[in-house]
Amino acid sequence: MIQGHLQAKRKSICKEIIQSIIHWARGQTYTMQLICNFLYSQCQDVKMTDVERVKADILGQQQAIFVNFPKMFNKTQWKAFQAIAKEEPLQNPLSKDFINKYRLGRQAR
Repeated sequence: MIQGHLQAKRKSICKEIIQSIIHWARGQTYTMQLICNFLYSQCQDVKMTDVERVKADILGQQQAIFVNFPKMFNKTQWKAFQAIAKEEPLQNPLSKDFINKYRLGRQAR
């Protein structure tokens, strides 16, 4: 679908780059569309360097939001938020193993 949209406007992107976008976006539709929208508007023949630049641009634009995350949560919530972000893939954040690994139990407070 991504390749088809670009080809319709005589633009190109290879399947490996599409797979890297899907992987980086973790399959999240909004994130994939955001990256592809930037690439569509800025590139004729999409290269991996274009994808890396666009990802950096997107993260840079979100920096103001990211920097406020620690202020939005109490200490326990922030620690849990960080643990969830680190775990890849996140299987069961309520499991004993996960809680122990990131020291999220009652004693960690």
